[in-house]
Amino acid sequence: MSKHINIVVSCGTGMATSTIVEQEIKQILKEENINASIIKCSTMALDSNLENADVVFLSTNYKLPDTVKWMSVFSLISGINEDEERDKIRKLLHEVSDS
Repeated sequence: MSKHINIVVSCGTGMATSTIVEQEIKQILKEENINASIIKCSTMALDSNLENADVVFLSTNYKLPDTVKWMSVFSLISGINEDEERDKIRKLLHEVSDS
């Protein structure tokens, strides 16, 4: 059985692109039947939201500690290789929820 996972979605301001990414992640979670909570934040607030995060999705460049599972998901914004990106997101979400 998969566990509940905590997801952080971050962009430069925590508003525009993180909202788009959040909606895309919610859709994937629903399709894959994965139970999760999502926190949206700016990169300035990211460090304070990492403690309980199981995985972080970024729409901007940001250096995270090696101990954090994360993925850059700018393709969801740009539309370039979007389907491939969704497949990678699915795989990562299953890895985290099944661990």
